[in-house]
Amino acid sequence: SSGINAEYGWKSNAMTRCEDYRSHPIHKLSDHKPATLNKTELNFDGVKYMEAQEQPVTLHNTGSDMFEFEFIPKLGDRSCCLPWLQIEPKRGIVDAGKIVIINMMVWIDNNSLHTIESDMKLDEILVLHLVNGKDYFISISGYLVPTGFGRPIVELVRLREPIRKQNILVDIEQAEEEKTDLNKPPLLNIPKELWRIMDYLLHYALEEEDLFLTGGSNMDIGAVRDAIDTNEPIRVSSVHSVAEALILFLNSFSEPVIPYEHYPICLEHCTHFTNSRRILKSINVAHRNVFKYVCAFLRELLEHSEVNKSDAKTLSQIFGEVLLKPYLPEIAAKSTFKKRSLFVYQFLVNDYDE
Repeated sequence: SSGINAEYGWKSNAMTRCEDYRSHPIHKLSDHKPATLNKTELNFDGVKYMEAQEQPVTLHNTGSDMFEFEFIPKLGDRSCCLPWLQIEPKRGIVDAGKIVIINMMVWIDNNSLHTIESDMKLDEILVLHLVNGKDYFISISGYLVPTGFGRPIVELVRLREPIRKQNILVDIEQAEEEKTDLNKPPLLNIPKELWRIMDYLLHYALEEEDLFLTGGSNMDIGAVRDAIDTNEPIRVSSVHSVAEALILFLNSFSEPVIPYEHYPICLEHCTHFTNSRRILKSINVAHRNVFKYVCAFLRELLEHSEVNKSDAKTLSQIFGEVLLKPYLPEIAAKSTFKKRSLFVYQFLVNDYDE
């Protein structure tokens, strides 16, 4: 009965939203230009991070004249849909008696991940407008399978169990309460998901050439995601996929490894190791531990440089972009890219131990 109530509640909410959207001025479609949609409700259940789900919608011109269509923003919105949804085509012309297939694709990447609420629900209403005609409403619903990707570091270090094997809403609420007390020790030194990925690389990738320069496969990256979210063994065809998964994971945090508030001073002292160490000591312990652990792994990789051909400059450039990020995009991207690299470089060529 709870499922029925939930479904009824969602439909009621969707209907209310539709009524709200219909309040903006629209033109009536003339009788000789009728259009039909084969479906107006789409459900995307079990969407996974970095794994596309697609569904087609057929728009049929059953009249005697052509018409033009486009997806338009709702009142107060700047875009016709949320970032996790891609529509193709967004506009077009349908000749009399013809159909056009509109593809709806849900794609959760690092850019769209943080637009999804903590309950992991996907909920959107699309407005399909016929030029000089009426508006049609398409309801999109679904949910994102819980994942460690995209969650704040301070939450992950307070979750002992795999993210798919716990009451995530209860645990995240507890983590929200705890993260305000930065003096309270976390349950873990670093996120277990990060440890799993880097432990795999330490075992199987230290002698691999072009690590972090060669891309992996989407299937393998999905396998890494599923493994760390369920605490199952990582099984992939290439270590390069695990290396790419590490970059994606570090890049997915809503707050970067070096928190935004410390970003300017890190760039200011990027060539002074003593000052850089002092800055690092001032940041939250969970973020500091992640930075230290990543740099320790990279130093270990450099210990095998005769075999894997790695070098500190290249690694600092790759990880400088991931570990230090500005809150807003910068105009002088080249100058800050160099400073971010230099900050990381200091910790790759010098021993660091508190």
